Amino acid sequence: MKKVMISITSNQEVGGEVSTVELMTEGEYEFSPEKAELIYQESSITGMDGTTTTFTVEPDTVILTRVGSVTSQMLFRRSEKHMFLYQTPYGTATMGIYTRRLDADIDEGRGHVEIEYALDVDNVNIGINESIIDFKEI
Repeated sequence: MKKVMISITSNQEVGGEVSTVELMTEGEYEFSPEKAELIYQESSITGMDGTTTTFTVEPDTVILTRVGSVTSQMLFRRSEKHMFLYQTPYGTATMGIYTRRLDADIDEGRGHVEIEYALDVDNVNIGINESIIDFKEI
């Protein structure tokens, strides 16, 4: 595994209001022609202290897996909706994501991933999210 610096910008639009959260952290990266994995530890800044986050990037799919104080597995595939359980210390919710846009450009030492998706809880739309992930070997 290679050490990388990761920059994540998340934009969330709810009721016409847009909020942005930015995170910069160190992580690890493994690359093969079939897939790439980006792994980092969440912190108290994200509200998920004690959680390991893994992005698995394949040619037409991104899987976001969280294990720890927050547990979930989100599957992003363009123009498809996927349901998942979002487990926290406060309870579990059934959520859905409909991937509107998915672009990934990755190689052995760097990468750029953009995901835009609609998010719902128990089939009630709660907003449009966009995640932009950039990383570079350090």
